[in-house]
Amino acid sequence: AEYYNQRGVAYFRNEDYYRASSDFYRAVEILPNYHRPFHNMAFSKYQLRDYRLALADVEEAIKIDPAYVGSHNLKGLILNELGKQEEARTSFEQAMRMDDKDPDFPYNIGFTYYEERNYEKALE
Repeated sequence: AEYYNQRGVAYFRNEDYYRASSDFYRAVEILPNYHRPFHNMAFSKYQLRDYRLALADVEEAIKIDPAYVGSHNLKGLILNELGKQEEARTSFEQAMRMDDKDPDFPYNIGFTYYEERNYEKALE
């Protein structure tokens, strides 16, 4: 499973998201309770703009390992693309509670307000 996951990461870094997804899927077949391939599959689908399938994969990753902060952030990004800013903020806030040092999380929260044209909240 780790081999396929890592090869998938290499394909992902080369922006070959279809091959990456294929390897992540294979890793999940081998080890279905391994959160990283689910997260990585979700990220690949996010890059391909397949947001609904990406959301299902990231939710599975969170179910397997709720302590992995990257999946909460990714879920927020996906929800934001689906026009669900309030739910996206909830995911970003969860990520920020888990890691208050990462500047991406407050930025992402502000961006959801910006998308809603709530500029005062975005500035906060």
